[in-house]
Amino acid sequence: MEQSKENADLEERRKNVASFIQACINLREGFIEEVSAEDFDPEIYVEAQDFEVREYQLDAWGALWEARNSGANTGLIHLATGLGKTSVAVFDVIKYRQEYSGKRKYGPRILFASHKNEINEQAAERFSSFIPDATQGFFNGEEKDIDQDITFATLQSLNSSLDTFKQGYFDYIIYDEAHHGKAETFEAVIKHFKPKFQLALTATPNRLDRLNIRELFGQELYSKSLAEALAEGLLADPDYHIVFDDAVKEAMESGFEASSLRALTELFKVKPRNEVIANNIREEMKKIGLEFGSVKTIVFCQNIEHAAEIAELLGGKPYHSGIKDKKQKEDTLNDFRYRDLQIITTRDMFNEGVDIPDARLLVFLRSTESPTIFEQQLGRGLRKHAGKDRVSVLDFMANAERIVMIRDLAEAIRTRRTEIGEKDGTILDGDNVIINVSNSDIDIGDLIIHTNHGDFEFDKLVVNLLEKYESLLSIEYSPDDYVSISDASKITGLSKPTILKIAADNEWELPRYRFDNGYISDAINQEQLTHIIGLAIAYTPVAQEGVVSLLSFAKTHNAARSTVERLVDEQNIDALKYKFGGVITRGLTKSQQDFLEGLVELSPTPKDEIKSVNAFAKEIGMAFTTLKVILEANEIELPDYKFGPKISGGLDADMQDTVRNLPQVRLLLDTPLAPTGVLSIKAFANSVGIDKGNIAKIIDKEGIELPVYRFGSMITGGITPRIRHRLNRILNKKP
Repeated sequence: MEQSKENADLEERRKNVASFIQACINLREGFIEEVSAEDFDPEIYVEAQDFEVREYQLDAWGALWEARNSGANTGLIHLATGLGKTSVAVFDVIKYRQEYSGKRKYGPRILFASHKNEINEQAAERFSSFIPDATQGFFNGEEKDIDQDITFATLQSLNSSLDTFKQGYFDYIIYDEAHHGKAETFEAVIKHFKPKFQLALTATPNRLDRLNIRELFGQELYSKSLAEALAEGLLADPDYHIVFDDAVKEAMESGFEASSLRALTELFKVKPRNEVIANNIREEMKKIGLEFGSVKTIVFCQNIEHAAEIAELLGGKPYHSGIKDKKQKEDTLNDFRYRDLQIITTRDMFNEGVDIPDARLLVFLRSTESPTIFEQQLGRGLRKHAGKDRVSVLDFMANAERIVMIRDLAEAIRTRRTEIGEKDGTILDGDNVIINVSNSDIDIGDLIIHTNHGDFEFDKLVVNLLEKYESLLSIEYSPDDYVSISDASKITGLSKPTILKIAADNEWELPRYRFDNGYISDAINQEQLTHIIGLAIAYTPVAQEGVVSLLSFAKTHNAARSTVERLVDEQNIDALKYKFGGVITRGLTKSQQDFLEGLVELSPTPKDEIKSVNAFAKEIGMAFTTLKVILEANEIELPDYKFGPKISGGLDADMQDTVRNLPQVRLLLDTPLAPTGVLSIKAFANSVGIDKGNIAKIIDKEGIELPVYRFGSMITGGITPRIRHRLNRILNKKP
């Protein structure tokens, strides 16, 4: 009975909201009839004329208005890409303008804020189409017009001008792409303004760095995820194909065995030439029944240069932040949206806020480990359009993490279909044997996850790769008294095959563990390591004439030893261990020395403003190795410079600002340092002589919540004196 009353109340609310929206559209039609011919924009008019209200939008508006009527001054709305977040904002602004009872003669001041001009310009068109009587202004690097009914501003410009705004200057503020709100500069803007109401819109509320935008905007008033939207048929159905290049196929078919997650990653780093990529795109389009050049195609590229080269090879045009001519960018986008341009290549412009409803094919030539960016890029093709109910995807760059994301999305769609009581299709194996989805544990070759709203194709190679990846993830971390074979090699000066031979001769059964760098390896304990060290001298060859140690080479060329070691590792130079007198260390043959000499001499001297990675890491209080990992994860490539005797990547002033605002860096810098007396789990485990994995299990079992602190460059739970006392009691040890 109570459920039926709730349903009746919901239906009544939807009817009321729908009546209001229809009245707004009717008023707008009347206004359009009075517009003079020279002010009439047919493209905007047609866009508004085709507007179709969806049930989920009625629920979002209803939730907003109910919250505001109850006294709320903030609303967070989560709608997947392509579901019309801006339209929700437009009609809520219309409602708020009717509710307004303030002093301003022409109604409330509205602010629409985002981090990109392109998003603001597109939103301005949408507002014009439904609120044609509202005046508009822009506040950005070029314009500073804030006296209009609606101001469209970039968060960057607002942040640099906060002292010019009273906190209550705007009555109603919309923050689009609100997941950026926890970035330091953007959060300052949000905390400065005190509007009567603020609306936060996002397609991806959960940030990769775990910073929580709900601290700024509260819990979602309404939410519709990408998986839900696809399952309910609200977006175009994806036809997703993972395409491996020949090098990956050859390695996998030859029985590739990854010894670590890093090795699995390295498998995908060797990329074919751009001419090969372009030809592969044409061939794969033919396989899925698309004629090259006949459908609107977005190609996501690795960098700006890549976008330019691929555009030339495919007969398209590039569109990226490196194009400084604003008119050129606008013309390219409009040619793609409204005219005959069929292929556009991009690096960083289509992740957020740009609508391309007629895009029929997405091509991924770059990968990402961020679920947020993956959903945003996929969303560029998911908006429905007249005559379009499917979008094809060719993913040439799917790494293991990406494949898991795709698999999980497909499973989430199918799960949601089950929840709403709709039966999906089947999963097929390579021999077209039909397996009932709802009643089977799937263990097959080719895997095609078919739902009524999307097909995701996983061939045998993809399935094998998933199995390898998940197998690696399941391997336990090493106990503290074990070292990997690679580390044992570095410690003893012996090659890895030699160490394995010693282990075999002594009939040692070596366990396999995962180590802190993600490397998975056979491992040896301290007693075995001591035995190997005793044998090291007997196994290592004496350096022959012409072979020099890395230290000797570094001194000869006025370079730091660490620089030479880095170059040797980066260039995959097989520098073997030799005896140099009584010292065992790596050495370079004459040909290896000749190769390295060119690399050492080529690097330029930096300008004063350029800082080495090491110097910048010290400045922001981060470990050098941690910063390197973050730069690699964000695909940031730095030019090499000579910093004294060392050669290192250098960061200019702009790049330093960019890195400071990376989510991973912000998370580290915003996390408090561990106070004196607070220990990490590892430090506590060492102090009591118990494996850290067992300590972690006890903490989890006892439901102990650890405060989060920064220990050097590591962020982890901290064991306070009070928690330490509790753990000591559990372990039957004296406090």
